[in-house]
Amino acid sequence: VRTPGGGGVVVTEVVPNGPADAAGIRGPRRMGLSGHRRIPRGADYILAVEGEPVRTDRDLTVQLETRHRVDEEVRVTVWRDGEVLEIKMTLGQRPE
Repeated sequence: VRTPGGGGVVVTEVVPNGPADAAGIRGPRRMGLSGHRRIPRGADYILAVEGEPVRTDRDLTVQLETRHRVDEEVRVTVWRDGEVLEIKMTLGQRPE
């Protein structure tokens, strides 16, 4: 999948009734195959948080854990079905 700028983190799971679910962020609608790898299809790709680019899972974790706090509203830039969207999301406590 080619996202704008070539970066982003695919959303592989959305916790029901969690912050991402409440904000409308989408996980995969189905799983597909690419060679021998299972890949999520129809999921959002997170491109940025508050305008700060996200290129890897680690980038996303570092941004959310060091620059933002629980109950803070953040602007998440996602790529969905060929469109770039801005979604406001209120952060919650990370599950253990």
